[in-house]
Amino acid sequence: MSNLTRREFVRQSILLAAGITLISCEDEKSDTIDESPGQLIGNQPSKKVVIIGAGMSGLVAGYELTRAGHDVIILEARDRVGGRVLTLREPFSDGHFAEAGAARIPPDHDLTLGYADHFGLILVPFYPQSNNFINATNGNRTLIPASDYINEPPWGGFPTDRKDFVKLRDGSEKLPQSFADSLTEQIHLSTPVESIEQNAGGVIVRASGGTEFNADRALCTVPLPVLNRIQFTPSLSDEKIEAINGGYNYAPSTRVFMQFANRFWESEELNGWGNTDWPEEIWHPTWDREGPKGILMSYMYYGRAVELDQLIEEERIQTFRQRVEEVSEKLVNERMALTETMEQQKNLLENEQRLQGEHLECERRIESLKASGLDGEQRWEAGEKRISEIDSSFDGLIEQREVLQKDLDTELEVHENKNEEQQQFNQELQGIQQKLAESTEQLHQQSLKGTEFRMQREQLENQLAEIIEQTPEELYSKMDPESLDRQAMSSESRSLKQRINAMGYVNLGAPEEYEALMERIGFLSNQSEDLQQAVDDLKQTIRDINNESRKRFREMFDQVNLRFNKVFTTLFEGGEARMVLTESEDLLDAGIDIVAQPPGKKLQNLNLLSGGEKALTAISLIFAIFLIKPSPFCLLDEVDAPLDDVNVVRFTKLIKSLTENSQFIVITHNKKTMEIGDLLYGVTMENPGISKTVSVQFQEAQKLVS
Repeated sequence: MSNLTRREFVRQSILLAAGITLISCEDEKSDTIDESPGQLIGNQPSKKVVIIGAGMSGLVAGYELTRAGHDVIILEARDRVGGRVLTLREPFSDGHFAEAGAARIPPDHDLTLGYADHFGLILVPFYPQSNNFINATNGNRTLIPASDYINEPPWGGFPTDRKDFVKLRDGSEKLPQSFADSLTEQIHLSTPVESIEQNAGGVIVRASGGTEFNADRALCTVPLPVLNRIQFTPSLSDEKIEAINGGYNYAPSTRVFMQFANRFWESEELNGWGNTDWPEEIWHPTWDREGPKGILMSYMYYGRAVELDQLIEEERIQTFRQRVEEVSEKLVNERMALTETMEQQKNLLENEQRLQGEHLECERRIESLKASGLDGEQRWEAGEKRISEIDSSFDGLIEQREVLQKDLDTELEVHENKNEEQQQFNQELQGIQQKLAESTEQLHQQSLKGTEFRMQREQLENQLAEIIEQTPEELYSKMDPESLDRQAMSSESRSLKQRINAMGYVNLGAPEEYEALMERIGFLSNQSEDLQQAVDDLKQTIRDINNESRKRFREMFDQVNLRFNKVFTTLFEGGEARMVLTESEDLLDAGIDIVAQPPGKKLQNLNLLSGGEKALTAISLIFAIFLIKPSPFCLLDEVDAPLDDVNVVRFTKLIKSLTENSQFIVITHNKKTMEIGDLLYGVTMENPGISKTVSVQFQEAQKLVS
């Protein structure tokens, strides 16, 4: 072959190493506008080629042969293309993925880089460029800055220009998929090959299910161990059989992936990458992805990978659990030790700075006193004067607080008195209503008796008038002694006598009593109407108060809810939170639930959050109310106790932003919270049982230091 370019030489070398034999092409290069890194040269007659395996070798061969004008069929036993290139996207969330196969592309892989550029795939750095890599070997932990790791790696086996390693931004599977998109009709998935027979006319490739493919050439691009599953006629050479049976060893490896809800390692300025002594690598493939979640990958080699692969499923789980527990325990111990060391270093640094400051201050004061004793006395007098002014201001603040407290007590007392008056009025109203009901019942009974009495009196008066108007003769003439029923008359007479006796004496003052009762009834009726009108007025007033209360409650609820979400987002740097009214027909009887969604978490009830998240959420609600109706003073008692350093910084920023209109008094043990104060009061106990107060005004102290 003449005029063989370097690209063609590299391409054919790679293909030969994968078990592919290509027929030499003619010297002349074809005129193709869209060149590829492995583009074939020459104008060979079209051949029908069957390629076994849709891995990268088979896809590259099929792509270039198709572009050269050959009839290509690719048979793949699996249900996917790519072979050793496999990108896992499930069960990971937030769009994260990990590579189960080829992942990193060294800078000397010209063909891979060339095909990525050919298909317009985006390349990004493979290794993180910031924070620290970790090396945990022989029980020792070493942190290596990213710049040192990628320029001069501590482990061999890789070029020193590790910073030039890249990866496909959207996943390694995008490269084989780009080939497959151009070979859609040529690729047959789930078609394992069983035998290949070569004859004078070409080759016959038989797949499972009895399917046959006739072709001029057959290219086997599968790994060597897979060739053992294919029957060749005629048989392969002894050298190839030896290679198939183990003449070339593959390095075993096992990868284990775990997605975490939060990238906890970043709090220690770790990037999630490193090495251990298993041998094992630790990768963080999602270091360049957004979101709080992150994937860590354990990459084991050689004997350890074989050992793990031979375990049954339960043993693997148990091994992983033990490994996780060991790593977790080591991590906790390391973090505790690191925290303790950092705290000691911080304390030492603070003590050193304090001592240096005191030393410098003493020297400065000595020099100042030597220069002018009078100046020292003046400063002393000025200091005492300033202390007196501060004491006076503090006393004034105490007096103001007492006045405000008295006003508040007065308002509370007035409110309680109003409540007592309302309760008393309600009791009186109930008594009056009860008396009214009794009076109404008595009046009704009296009215019935009066009506009955009037009817009886009128009846008797009528009978008496009839009798008086008649003469005895007339009365006697009307009587028929024979027809009279003496017994009935006697009975009727007794009944009349009884009725007369039951009626009692004739009350000559009954008309006057009747008039008095009617007047009393009229008075009570007017009183009843007045009371009923008063009750209706009270009910209307209560309804008006309730309506106004609902209106104001809704307005205030919406305002608090709006500011609550704003403050929550500020403290958490994202997420959302809101208050929700519980189900109730009346707004005044409804309860309030708080739901919050910190960044990276689902929307959930306040009771399901962690201690620090609950504290931040409660602080957000308090400050939301405070923003609506601010007060001159705000007292906070150890509200930052459950917060870590990051959240304390956010908390202090929020307080500083509110100090323009209000004065904050904060009780805390956190040093970062103390740093934002203008005046610091500390309580110490130099002697048992005797407390002492010390104070520092930061502005004055800053002037003295500077």
